[in-house]
Amino acid sequence: MMPLVTIGTLRLSTYGLFLIAMAGLWWWWSERRIRQVTGHDADRLVVVMLVGAWIGARLWYVIGSEAIGAQLLNYRALEFAWPGACIGAVSMWALTPYRTTIPFESLLSSLALPTLVAQAGGALGMFFAGIGMGVPWSGMWAVELAGTFRHPVQLYEAAVAM
Repeated sequence: MMPLVTIGTLRLSTYGLFLIAMAGLWWWWSERRIRQVTGHDADRLVVVMLVGAWIGARLWYVIGSEAIGAQLLNYRALEFAWPGACIGAVSMWALTPYRTTIPFESLLSSLALPTLVAQAGGALGMFFAGIGMGVPWSGMWAVELAGTFRHPVQLYEAAVAM
């Protein structure tokens, strides 16, 4: 996979660009939904949760990695781990004063749809970048990745999220 954009040591692929776009969409949509549901201006909360999602994703990704130090210092917008991102975002909410003014149930109902759409967009970015490959398979909808036909697991993830 070749990067689409290279600026110094920053290398962005299709997946990285999709993640940036999905993070922006999630921020914009989530803030508006939180404001509709709770009446609170939650722009700062959404930024804090986005930072928590990035930290949680990086930590989730390196668990069990052979090169943990190298992965923690890897600033690329790639290899995002959704479970860790969700845990990181909720943890950041729990550390803010918003936890007392925005009920957890209201927060979750506000964030559910934007989060699933962002996850689906990230999965599509993985598909277009040719990463996150499935096992070799010769079925009807197999796609060619890395020189062999494989399950399009990224499309499965996008479909489940939607």
